[in-house]
Amino acid sequence: EVIPGQSTVRGSLDKEIIRRIIRMHGNEVKFCYEQELARHPALSGRISVQFTIAATGQVTSSVLQSSTMNNARVESCVVQAFRRWNFPYPTGGGIVLVSYPFNFVPAGWDRVAHVVAPGVIPDAPWDVSLAALRGKGELAERVAKVAAMLVAPATESPSVLAWWIVERHLRSGPPIPGACILAANLLREAKQPHEAGRILSEAGGVDLVATTAEFRRWSSGPDVARLTELAARK
Repeated sequence: EVIPGQSTVRGSLDKEIIRRIIRMHGNEVKFCYEQELARHPALSGRISVQFTIAATGQVTSSVLQSSTMNNARVESCVVQAFRRWNFPYPTGGGIVLVSYPFNFVPAGWDRVAHVVAPGVIPDAPWDVSLAALRGKGELAERVAKVAAMLVAPATESPSVLAWWIVERHLRSGPPIPGACILAANLLREAKQPHEAGRILSEAGGVDLVATTAEFRRWSSGPDVARLTELAARK
């Protein structure tokens, strides 16, 4: 999946027109990603490109504004693609400065769904996101990667991302065990063990086995004993 984010436009060219032109070239962006995805099946992240549209409609410059993908080939390919595109003339002339983000997530990952409209959040790849959080590298980089995988607002803060998951996926309806486990682990990384334990416990009523296993991983003796007792009663 290549999922466009929210753009920022400075100048006299309608944002919707810019979005339509970029979507017309979506396969070029997807090609940049799929070349490297064949080599690195877990590759994912968020790339934001800043580009300038001249009065003639030509893109006169494009640069990498930010990225959590950490893959120079994809980043360079996407940036270069923008330089080949043409847009309508800006109203009244002048230049237009645009920042445009893309979220890249491998299709087929656990519960990744098709995005049917801008702003619609797909079912989150909880298991894969948790694996990314537990991976190697600096915490800020791992959190940023998970945020991109979830199509969440870009952040390097484990606390911010955890509460986004809670608000977006756990406030209504039955607890989603994968979401609870991921949010709880983010809060542990944020040094909020009490909140982490509370959120993880909420998953116990839906998936007692997974919740107990996670508490065991944390070496949380009292919680494991309590959940094991509940499992025995069932």
